[in-house]
Amino acid sequence: LEMVRMVNRFRSAAFNVHFVAEEAVVKSSHGPSFQVTNTFDNDLDTLLLDTDIVLLPGGKGTLREMFYPKMLQALEKLVSKATIVATVCSGSAILAATGVLDNQPATTNKFTYQLLTSFRPAVRWEPSARWCHADKFWTSSGVSAGTDMMLAIIAQLFGEHLAEAAAYRAEYVRQTDRSKDPFAKDASP
Repeated sequence: LEMVRMVNRFRSAAFNVHFVAEEAVVKSSHGPSFQVTNTFDNDLDTLLLDTDIVLLPGGKGTLREMFYPKMLQALEKLVSKATIVATVCSGSAILAATGVLDNQPATTNKFTYQLLTSFRPAVRWEPSARWCHADKFWTSSGVSAGTDMMLAIIAQLFGEHLAEAAAYRAEYVRQTDRSKDPFAKDASP
């Protein structure tokens, strides 16, 4: 999201960001709460009219969400309308649970790689990739890899110059080679 903020500084309102969840208020596992802009029940259909990019994070609740029908149904709706679907960390395992990544290259968090990839073997899981891109799907292996992936998306949408400027303004050292993941060794059993 930091890269989205940086792009909005350079290109006025390039992105309109909406947070979608089952409940109107989401509490993180570490305590802070935040208000979402849309919920699964009351206004998802309105949001579908204006959805270009879906960014799905992972984290502590991944295993629950992978098997939670309400989450998967909402995600399927959003994915059907989006032109870009991106995941960070174990969010790729949630997206894979919908079946849309079957026969597509994807990656996920390297520290839980063996567990998460075992639930959907039809995906072409890439243990050494920092991020993967196929059609409209982008998956990344972790938080910093997610930042590199978002910068690659920004480069695709707006040009390399804007991706470089966003990384520079965030004081972020960008990795542009998706095959260079220093954590790939942790994906092995």
